[in-house]
Order: sequence, then structure tokens, then C-alpha cells
Amino acid sequence: MIEHHLQKEILHRLVLHDRARFGELKPKDIDGNMFTYHLHQLMAQHYVEKHEDGSYGLTAAGKAAGINITQSARAVLEQAHAILLLAVRDQHSAWLLRRRLAQPTHGKIGFIHGEPVADEPIVQTARAVLERRTGLVAADFSVAGSGFIRIFQNNELESFTNFTLLTAQIAHADPKVKDETGENFWATEPDFTAADMLPSMADLAHSLSAHQRIFFLDKTYLL
Repeated sequence: MIEHHLQKEILHRLVLHDRARFGELKPKDIDGNMFTYHLHQLMAQHYVEKHEDGSYGLTAAGKAAGINITQSARAVLEQAHAILLLAVRDQHSAWLLRRRLAQPTHGKIGFIHGEPVADEPIVQTARAVLERRTGLVAADFSVAGSGFIRIFQNNELESFTNFTLLTAQIAHADPKVKDETGENFWATEPDFTAADMLPSMADLAHSLSAHQRIFFLDKTYLL
């Protein structure tokens, strides 16, 4: 993570240029040795690279980091976070659910979830997330829907997610019960409107049962 203001400024300047020379990057009021130190720190972290002509540019990691480098923490929070939701059922139609033991929405129950990975298909990621978090294996996942979920608590944005929901059916087996961030369990005919459920669960379950085609959901909830 890039914390120092000078490193953030270097990245920001390089975001606005394909390449730049040392003199173009260095602010006039900054000591040369200090600037060189922070430039080399970015190079050591593989955010910045030096080209044969002596100019500097962003690596692929630097380009990804530089996109949001000048944004405030609030602005980053207000951008939707991409997640995969895994709606898994057994042969008896029980649901595999997870109680969250980490913020945000600590203590609430929802589907197993994880983050998409840039260099692999989401169905492959879904299988890996399920096995890592529960120890269970699903042969096939399929995409059932997608959308946006916003959750507010005390009029403050708590989470904003851009979700893709995938479904799978697996043979009933005991899941790995608990890890640091959540505990897993099977539930037969759960009440998705219950107070301990994530507020989006009722709409997600309804969308799964009501739509034959891939659904889209755009909802805001208050805790």
C-alpha cells in the first residue's frame, strides 16, 4: 500500500504521462535525495520502471494503483466492490449459508462469497472459494444473476457491492465449520427475511426462484 504523499504524487504524475524524466517528476521544492529515495521505493515495489532512454513509466501494477491514488478513502468506499455470491444447495434443497464474523455487516447471514480473480473465469474462482472456505467441492457453477447492493447503517454507507451470483448443487456433506471471517452451516427452509439475515437475502432468494433467465438486481437497504 502506498502511504507517503510524495510516492502518491509521483504515481499521479505518471498516470498523466506515458513517460516522464526525473526532472519532470521531481517537485522543485523537494530535496533531491529524498525524492530519489521515494522514487526507488516505488521501483522496488514494481510500481515504476526506468526505461532505456532514462525516462520513467508505470508498470502494470503501477497503472492499477495509480487509477485511485488521488481519491479519498470516502471516494473509494463509494465505488462498488466486485464480489461473487455462491448460492449452493444440496440434493434435499438445503442452503449452504455463512454467518459473517468480520466487518462490514458483522453477525449477519448470507451466501458464501469471494472476490473475482483477473486471470481466471469466475466459475473457476467460485469453485476455489467454496473449497477454501468450506472444504466442499462443486462440479459446476452457473451464473444466475448480477447487480448492485448498497447497505446503509445510521445513514452512513456501510458497503457497496457489484455482485455476480452463481448457483451450484452438491451432495450433502459437513462443511468446514468456521474460520476467522465466518462460520458455515446448512439451513433447510431458512427465513430469508429474519433479522439476522443480510437485508439483501430475501430479494436474492426471490430472484433465484422467480426468474428463468439471468436476473439483474439494483437495491439499497437500511440496517
